[in-house]
Amino acid sequence: MKWYLEVMKKYAVFNGRSTRKEFWTVQVFLWFIIFPLLASGNILVMLIFLVPHISPSVSLMVKKAAWHRK
Repeated sequence: MKWYLEVMKKYAVFNGRSTRKEFWTVQVFLWFIIFPLLASGNILVMLIFLVPHISPSVSLMVKKAAWHRK
């Protein structure tokens, strides 16, 4: 949970690096929330959850790409 909160705090920071543990912890956490929302069929609730997570997810993927190229 600590990594998730750190990612959410640094949602607009696109430089630097993220650890693999941070990347995968956040991704797994988001998918554990997204799949039940998809299964429920409630599109509005899913959109309300996903919209605030777009920028932090993109930021995390950009940072991940930095350590992946190394």
